[in-house]
Amino acid sequence: MNPVKIIFICLFFFFFIQGKVKAQGFYDGPFRFGQNSIYGSVKSMGMGGVQMATGADATAQATNPASPALMRRSEIQLSLMPIVNRAENTYLGGMVEASKSRAPIGSFSLALSSPKDEIEPGAFRGGTFTMSYNRLAVFDRNSNWEGKMALVPKSGDTVRNSIIDYYDRNLNINGLTPKTVVGNSAYPDLNLFYDTYVLDVNPEDSLFTSFIPRGDVLKKGAWNQSLSQGIWNFGYSANFNDKIYIGASFGYFASTMNLNLNYQESLSNIAGNPRDPNFLYFQEFRGSDFNIQKSITQTMSGITGNIGILSKINDNLRLSSAIQLPLLLSGRQVNDASMTANYNNINYWYNDYFSPENQFRLGAESASLKVPNEYNWKLRIPAKYRFGATYVAGKSGMFGIDLEYTDLTKSRLTEGDDNNNFKEENAIVNSNYRSTLNVKIGGEYRIEDLRIRAGYAFIPSPIGASAQYRNNVHGNAHYFTGGMGGRYETWYWDAALVYGLWNTSYNYLPDDETIMTDVKSEVTTTQLRLGLGFYF
Repeated sequence: MNPVKIIFICLFFFFFIQGKVKAQGFYDGPFRFGQNSIYGSVKSMGMGGVQMATGADATAQATNPASPALMRRSEIQLSLMPIVNRAENTYLGGMVEASKSRAPIGSFSLALSSPKDEIEPGAFRGGTFTMSYNRLAVFDRNSNWEGKMALVPKSGDTVRNSIIDYYDRNLNINGLTPKTVVGNSAYPDLNLFYDTYVLDVNPEDSLFTSFIPRGDVLKKGAWNQSLSQGIWNFGYSANFNDKIYIGASFGYFASTMNLNLNYQESLSNIAGNPRDPNFLYFQEFRGSDFNIQKSITQTMSGITGNIGILSKINDNLRLSSAIQLPLLLSGRQVNDASMTANYNNINYWYNDYFSPENQFRLGAESASLKVPNEYNWKLRIPAKYRFGATYVAGKSGMFGIDLEYTDLTKSRLTEGDDNNNFKEENAIVNSNYRSTLNVKIGGEYRIEDLRIRAGYAFIPSPIGASAQYRNNVHGNAHYFTGGMGGRYETWYWDAALVYGLWNTSYNYLPDDETIMTDVKSEVTTTQLRLGLGFYF
């Protein structure tokens, strides 16, 4: 595998097991950028995201560009989406709560409708130019954890409870020796540990070792993510005989993710023999700790297109279908990493502990990444196929269902820096992902100018239940929605409440769950959608 590729893969999701790289951080790109939460206008959000065949909604252009052709008047609308994401994180039997909040723009649309008068002849009955923006997803999450792993649990057996044990097991094999690793930019994590003296070179055999004794380990950490993605659509939809509506649009997708990771171990209850003359030396490690901090920023942009059709079967029933063409993305990733270790000014291990003139003491040691930290690549998300049906009960309201099918196994990472073709990552995507069918149902009840709405959406995880690579992947997501709105001669308002929930897990060492057990997270998201529109 190319060394430059290894650098950026290792930066975040740790690194090696017997020389093999697990390329998380790139293989999860199709999931991150290919699967969305529910989105749309406040009206559609109140109905579980249903919008394929509801009509009179310019933001529906993102799912079915034919839908705006049902509009009879031009309009402009804007909505905000105050959102709170909360996580209950369970680790080693303890639970920590964390939350994040913000209030981005949820949607915007400008529709210029030009319907023909009823007396004008011809099958073409006019059309609508539409420009719209939809916030496709806001995945903010804090996963904080804290727990102690005893060196000798109740079973009485000494266990491997530190990341140092992970190194002891996997280093000095397959060429991962100080001679090949120290100073080699392809092994950033190992060099951080070496530069802060957590790892050292044994002067007797010139192999990796650690002079830190074993004991109970208090582990703390945080996984903090902010992800936002949206799409601009520009298109036109045409009305034929007030029965068939056809539309097409061009889409520009943009996404930004910022992720910060912190992992800390603190040593206590040092294991040692009081008869050992170095026992006092061991005790000086009590309270020693080390802290790893990493960050990653991904920015993605790309283009896609939509083609759609909507048919009025009769005055009550509408059917629609649409295809979102493959999404072609270009990405840039910036990484950073640093590490600190606190040794309480102890004497260095192979110095003469009883001779002050030969002592070298360790205090607060630190190290930072010393390699290029930028990487560029491309990603292709496959087409999405959509179907919608809406039943309109006259002036009393409507009920609809939207379906969206996609097969992310056909996603492809391409053209990474230094001519990388992501052969291993694409193989992981193909074998661990699965096709999905998103389901959205909802309706609206009308009382004169007032609208009352409710809905539900199910967004399944595209990662298979038996997939080997599941670290920090969203499970099946459920959304429950409700809303209200008012329609008047020249303007309208809408409000909606969206509650979503799913489970996920995270492990700093996904390859060795005996040392670092999973952090289980129950994630909930609560959105308050507020929208205002004007006819002209």
